[in-house]
Amino acid sequence: MKWPILLLIPLIPGLVWWLYDNGYACYNNKSAVSFIGRSGSGSFGASFTACTGTFGRCLKPKAEGDYHFHLSAELSKGSVQGRIYRGKELLAQLDSAQPEAVLPLKAGTRYKVELRFVRASGSSSIHWIQEDRR
Repeated sequence: MKWPILLLIPLIPGLVWWLYDNGYACYNNKSAVSFIGRSGSGSFGASFTACTGTFGRCLKPKAEGDYHFHLSAELSKGSVQGRIYRGKELLAQLDSAQPEAVLPLKAGTRYKVELRFVRASGSSSIHWIQEDRR
């Protein structure tokens, strides 16, 4: 009876990777008094108290084109940054001074969308949408 369970154990990391790679699972490395993350189609964010660290997800666009990214933050203290990476290359950094960016993304390429917190309390999110080519 133990051998069927042992056969299922290697499937768990594969399932977790598939969820992350398709944008369903988030990764985080943070400390916070309270933290409620949310992720959806075209958006990613959290509500938090006394948070320091990172919270991110994978983005793999289905269509190639220019994507408009917008960081919105309602903070009572601290700071938050939004970052978009392709591999280890930083493509854009969003903050209160520059909350928007337009990036050309390729279909099927893996990008990381990340929020970085420094002793922050409040809520923050990144929204993205493909720009129309009319």
